[in-house]
Amino acid sequence: MCKLITFVLFLESFALFCQDRLLVKNQYIIDLAEVKDAAFVTLSRPFHESFTVLTKFSTPGDFLISKEIKLDSFKLQDISTLEYDTIKELIYLFGTVSKDSTQFFTYITLNNELEIIGVKYFPIEPFYGSLIKTNIYNNELVICVQSGEMANFKRASAIYLYNLNEDTFKEKVFDINLIKDAKYLPSNKILIDIGTILRLYDPIKETLVENIFLNKQKVSYLATSDLHFDSEINNYFFFTPAGLAPNVHPNIENTDNYSGVLYKLNANFQIEKYKRLGRFREYPAPTKGMNYYNMDNIYLGILNYSTSFVSAETEKKYFTVSKLNSDLEVKWEQTLIPNSDAEYIWLQGIEVMKNGTCLAYGRQGKDAFFNNNLNGFVVKFDEDGEVIPLGDITDTKTTDFYSIKMFPNPVVDQFIIELENNQKQLNFKLFDAQGKLVLTNKTLSTGVNTLDMSSLRSGSYYYQISDDVQILKSDIVIKI
Repeated sequence: MCKLITFVLFLESFALFCQDRLLVKNQYIIDLAEVKDAAFVTLSRPFHESFTVLTKFSTPGDFLISKEIKLDSFKLQDISTLEYDTIKELIYLFGTVSKDSTQFFTYITLNNELEIIGVKYFPIEPFYGSLIKTNIYNNELVICVQSGEMANFKRASAIYLYNLNEDTFKEKVFDINLIKDAKYLPSNKILIDIGTILRLYDPIKETLVENIFLNKQKVSYLATSDLHFDSEINNYFFFTPAGLAPNVHPNIENTDNYSGVLYKLNANFQIEKYKRLGRFREYPAPTKGMNYYNMDNIYLGILNYSTSFVSAETEKKYFTVSKLNSDLEVKWEQTLIPNSDAEYIWLQGIEVMKNGTCLAYGRQGKDAFFNNNLNGFVVKFDEDGEVIPLGDITDTKTTDFYSIKMFPNPVVDQFIIELENNQKQLNFKLFDAQGKLVLTNKTLSTGVNTLDMSSLRSGSYYYQISDDVQILKSDIVIKI
């Protein structure tokens, strides 16, 4: 259990813009996953802050709960991928943290109420980069890909293999071109995309087996590809969302400006079909551009962003979401543009729900690429590609802002709870290790609240802080 001595809980207001997208104010969404009861969790990071925020909301756009993720004594570098275990009903966060001069791969487990129930650290080779991709195979084997620069300023990649059941961790660093994606295959090999080449990696021998496919396509530093193997039809689907390089791809002319291509490969990695999509091939691309739901429902996200490097003027900026079948026939295609001529828009990725609808998420803002005026957005498409409004401006849920500071922990006699900016009173409950309620009906007011724990036995106690609607914070306090 992660014990946070100081906890600041931000419940950001949600607002709809033009009633077609849900906005997460002053945060940018990194990843999104479907969880139990048709709710979704976004992984967002406020600008210039060393913490991550998890926000849970329902598919109609109703806010449910938001939690700040901090790790004691560790500097948070990147918590950048999120997965949901449908069998165990657990949420997993993956990323990197540092302490002193050591960098760690971190694996955080949460329940559906966004309460941290476990944190694990594994020392790794230091990277100046982000964890860009995570895949879970059969709800057991986690494959994470990190790309960036190492201490020697050479570009490199690392694959981390973590077994959820056996609790084993293995790291493999590749001093080669940047790895874009990696998928575990039924053959017990790992299929990896290294920029322009698909290769097989043997995790037992820790060797790259062979080069199996040359896609003849330049992929940008910021882009990641997507791989999927369909065992039912024995085909590979390989999606590269970055721009195409002229004179290298079959049947593509210099005038073609397609911003992505989907390959259908047979069992021998030979091209059966391919489909070019989008426009404006300059380098930005989604980091999660394909979601393979089943052979008749393949969803692709294309970012169309063309920038003149001669002048600072942005010429085109919009994104397109498409739905195809396994024959690469387009079932529907929907394009969304920024809400005004002056806005920037970035498609981060797509997620498909069990009912066949699709969520596209990213960030939009004004003036520039890396500014402080960006808001995360989520857009929902139905099975026919029509945009489903996520609520309405009249019933947008506005939540209270709470700042909660708690200390000391462990506690000898007095436990201090300091509340700031509270708009109403909160309730406090304390349970012992057997779940017996030992302190209840304690009302917390704005300012300093002092709880006398001197009469309690030494040990671990579990507390809850709630308002009239939901539990805002729960964790363990140690009495010594």
